[in-house]
Amino acid sequence: MENVVEIDPNQLALFDLLTTEQEAELARIKASAKHDTELHVKRVENKIDLLVKHGFTNRHYDYNLECSKITRKVNVANWRDEPKMVETELDSATGDCYLIYSRYDKSKNEIVTAKTYFDIRSGKIECSSLTNNWRQYKPESILAKIEESYEIAKNQYDRANQIKSVVEYTVNKYKKLYPEAEVTAGKGYTSGRNYTEYDKVTIKFKSGSYVSFQIGSEKDREYVLEKYDATFKRMTINEVLQYFNTQEAR
Repeated sequence: MENVVEIDPNQLALFDLLTTEQEAELARIKASAKHDTELHVKRVENKIDLLVKHGFTNRHYDYNLECSKITRKVNVANWRDEPKMVETELDSATGDCYLIYSRYDKSKNEIVTAKTYFDIRSGKIECSSLTNNWRQYKPESILAKIEESYEIAKNQYDRANQIKSVVEYTVNKYKKLYPEAEVTAGKGYTSGRNYTEYDKVTIKFKSGSYVSFQIGSEKDREYVLEKYDATFKRMTINEVLQYFNTQEAR
């Protein structure tokens, strides 16, 4: 016959009577939660210690860390038995340490302050948001990248607004040249491995014909992306042959 352990009467409403084995499993679960909480706190503290040691200040990093008790239902039964769910309090920790840097937000057209989480491995920092890869870097290298991030963001902001200005100029230019045409600005995308976005301007005529230009950072230097002749497209093969036959030799 199994030994039965009497527990605090105030807890009877929570999980009735537990066997010795179930009490032991509950104690193990609570100890595991406490251990995980301590590890979480230590991991965050280690990150902060590493940053401070290498000259990071509150301009370069921040953290949030909260330890609390949470109420959870846990299974204290043996894996061979029917589940025995009891409600208990477990230790818990949330939060982390993160790096602070500048980046250009294209959707807002602003330079914003961003936060990014990171890992430390053997005294080095892994932070793909700053390095664009998953390699580990010396802390001083990451600190330099944070300091450089504003200049990079500023260059991206300046270029984006320069191109925006050229797009507006190009749209107005072709609206004046072809007032009956529909002139629109839009985005184009390269295909293949190196996917990129670019600005373009399209001039569409009443016939359905159109020309699209890729826009760069200089005025009057647009590059022809596509030419579509709606009239030619509608020609029969005999009309095309006749059209070619009447073309002058070059």
